[in-house]
Amino acid sequence: MNLNTLAPGLNTGSGEDFFKSIFGLSGQELVGFLIRLAISIVVYVLVSKVVDRVAARTINKIAINKGVDVSALLYGSSIIRFSARIVLLIILLNVIGVQSNTLTGIFTVISGGIALASQDIVKDFIAGISIMLTKAFAVDDYIILVGANVEGYVKAINMFHVVVRGRGDRTITVPCSTVFRASVTNLTAEGHWLMELPIGITYEDNIRVAREIMLAEARKEPLVLQDRAAEVILSELGESSVNLLLLAWTTKADHFVAYWRLLENVKLALEANGITIAYNQLDVHLGNLEDRSKSAENAEKRWLAAKEAEISGAEVSELHP
Repeated sequence: MNLNTLAPGLNTGSGEDFFKSIFGLSGQELVGFLIRLAISIVVYVLVSKVVDRVAARTINKIAINKGVDVSALLYGSSIIRFSARIVLLIILLNVIGVQSNTLTGIFTVISGGIALASQDIVKDFIAGISIMLTKAFAVDDYIILVGANVEGYVKAINMFHVVVRGRGDRTITVPCSTVFRASVTNLTAEGHWLMELPIGITYEDNIRVAREIMLAEARKEPLVLQDRAAEVILSELGESSVNLLLLAWTTKADHFVAYWRLLENVKLALEANGITIAYNQLDVHLGNLEDRSKSAENAEKRWLAAKEAEISGAEVSELHP
């Protein structure tokens, strides 16, 4: 259908007047606007990718050569990339043909809407700055957010959120305000990670033998750091077991692999040497209640006699120094 044929019915005069009446632009102006818009979108995407790559390479060079904190670099990079996108957007809008006073009005409306609708974003931004200043954790640290049910390696600290890599390489994104309000446990703040491996043996087994077996397995494990000696302590006398605790140091990257592998090897070694891994059980001893009462009375008498002998000996030593 010819626009010049349709135009009289719409009282627009011509095809050019038709475009002007609908879009406020002539046909040629509209085509030119659409071409500039398409080019601007392509330029925006390409320039944004270039800025991201340049920022990433610059961060890597600075971190390697200058020894600067990677967390601070990543946080600063996120602010720079965000600001660069805003500046690029303003420039491209001017190229498209949007007037400066129109831009001012648009950003005034947008900023007013943001102020009313995005208070949480402002809180996250301020919390992110606070996290960077307090330095409670850094990139590659393993943290536990108590109450938020989140734990894992810190992957990035951005303007509004913290990215955590959980088990199974799950990516967990947590708002900065949530992280700032939570109680943060940093398990790798000192660079290494103390592995605590609990093992329960029966009361009939020899503690010293079990300790030597566990230490031998820790010394054989290549992922356990040997410059810091491993220990085995008696942590608890439980209801059904004597609980030992193997303490050994690992790197942040090797912690879980070392834990799982050492747990299996310790179990196999203990069983191979006749040490029984304890489990919850109830032992019932039947006997004469009267005999038990007499045994308890005799034990009390022996204890009192020993106490009296100790007191008498002390008195004699005072009389004959």
